[in-house]
Amino acid sequence: MPDTLAYMEYLKLAEPDTAKVEELLQNFFKRFKNAQADVCLLTKLIKVYLDSNREEDAQRWLDFMERNGPSPNNFTYNAWITYHLERENYSKAREIKDRFVTIVHLFRNLF
Repeated sequence: MPDTLAYMEYLKLAEPDTAKVEELLQNFFKRFKNAQADVCLLTKLIKVYLDSNREEDAQRWLDFMERNGPSPNNFTYNAWITYHLERENYSKAREIKDRFVTIVHLFRNLF
């Protein structure tokens, strides 16, 4: 049975084809009904959507991660920042950076 790392490799192969990526992820969630995808897999999914200019789909997954886990990491937020910088949307890139810095600051204050 394929594990998360295997699915990451499948995603790399399917990356330009978002329909194939969605199919692979649906298959992943069916096979691992009680398991959550890890942050790497979901970040890869977000990056695929952003690379395909499907910002709403990517935003849906970022919101899912922030609500349900796994928590987005610096790679997740960097994908978003890069996406907005490439489109010269500097205010949105700054907003994402500030959001990430706030989350890191809150997390550090917990411990």
